[in-house]
Amino acid sequence: MSKIIFLVFSIFSLSAHATSLKNENNLSWLLNNYDKVEETVSRDKSYELIPVTNTLVEIWYHRDGATTAEVSIPIIMALIHHPDIMLPMLADNPDSFDRWLSQFNGIVFMDFSGESFDELTSLKVQLAESMSSFSQRSDHQLKPFVNKLLKQLEVTEVRTVN
Repeated sequence: MSKIIFLVFSIFSLSAHATSLKNENNLSWLLNNYDKVEETVSRDKSYELIPVTNTLVEIWYHRDGATTAEVSIPIIMALIHHPDIMLPMLADNPDSFDRWLSQFNGIVFMDFSGESFDELTSLKVQLAESMSSFSQRSDHQLKPFVNKLLKQLEVTEVRTVN
């Protein structure tokens, strides 16, 4: 019996370690290819879009505070340009989606460098416009997510760290 318990514990430990390494690899990939990722999610659909958005969502699922800031901008850009692809991916995990929305005021729309205020303000406006347009033509299953996002954007302020 103790051998079975040890074996089960070992498998779970290896699985957790592999997940952690996987997320570290994904995050490293994002940071090393950030400009290319932003370009991919901002242009017309291509063969690269789905693998890139899948990887962004995988990072997003396992994010912490710092990772939230790093992964949110390309996710927002994907929501602006490809809401039909990105929103269903985020909606697959409603709790994570709600936690992400709750971080809009504190992390997501925070200008940490003092140089991104205008860009973040523009992204916020574009995201609101994209979601409003998408809600007019979207699947009814996604409307609650669109409405939550729009509601959060209304109360979110872009801020700069002093």
